[in-house]
Amino acid sequence: MINVAVIGAGRIGRVHVGNLVRNRLACLKAICDTQEQAGKRLAREFGTEFSALPDEIIQNKEIDAVYICTPAHTHVDLMEAALAKDKYVFCEKPIDEDFEKAKRFVYANSARAAKIMIGFHRRFDQTHLHLRETIHSRRLGQVEQILINSRDPTMDSYDVLTFTGGIFRDMTLHDIDQALVLLGPATLTGVFARTACLVDPAFAQRGDFDNAVATFWTETGVTCTILNSRRSAFGFEQNIEVFCSNGSASLNTPTEMTFTVRDQKGTHCPAPMGHFLERYHAAYETECQAFLEAIEQGKEFPISALDGLNALRLAEAADRSARLGQPVAIET
Repeated sequence: MINVAVIGAGRIGRVHVGNLVRNRLACLKAICDTQEQAGKRLAREFGTEFSALPDEIIQNKEIDAVYICTPAHTHVDLMEAALAKDKYVFCEKPIDEDFEKAKRFVYANSARAAKIMIGFHRRFDQTHLHLRETIHSRRLGQVEQILINSRDPTMDSYDVLTFTGGIFRDMTLHDIDQALVLLGPATLTGVFARTACLVDPAFAQRGDFDNAVATFWTETGVTCTILNSRRSAFGFEQNIEVFCSNGSASLNTPTEMTFTVRDQKGTHCPAPMGHFLERYHAAYETECQAFLEAIEQGKEFPISALDGLNALRLAEAADRSARLGQPVAIET
């Protein structure tokens, strides 16, 4: 049994707590949040201990692994503290808000960084996995273009997005990671991004955006275009098309039911699932299992700190391009 604590009792922390409680390999020892009311409420709900002090959790010798589900700018600091106490770390994306800080951290000690897994849950979704396997088999030939469309459903409050590091480090980052695993060894060398605030002026007030388009390219001319919006009136939307020399493969937004009705008023089909937490419920469970199994069996984590850094590198470049209003080269 692996003793685990979750630091951060927000929306994503709750998801991980639920999966840990249901997993036979884990024992949830504690929940930690500096916001005591939310943290205590979650701890009571799942019958575990509560602490308002992350350092208290990290110093606890009974705890083998920690989940870091806190604001993006705290990630590297908490990981450093946990690794210093020889704990395994699951860190929600992004690896940090600050790319330079994250780079120094990852490259400072590769053996230490090997004890970290980054939370890119889409890698554990069966539909995404099938898409990757199809592309990597090369039966469709060489990849020439990738189009990714991700739009979140309308939210009651955008407060949850305050500490994410912005749309590119939060939302686009998942799509960037998918592009990297689809392209394999190909290196993205440049990006041109455009942004807008069309949903809520609160984003502009925070120096952020709610709509973004980013086109990345490789030295050989392969392109990947990512479209993001914080408001989809009809539910969570996620589509990927990979266009190759001998054909194409697509991943489309799933619905709870797959049927279509045609009548005199037109064609009607079910709306997409309302939220990404519904869409990727099974993927989060599989991600949890992969983290715990790697610890139990002494295996390498399937998503490394370096994976997190590589995705953040591209997100930072896209953000810089949007703010400059011009294409930028991506640091190698």
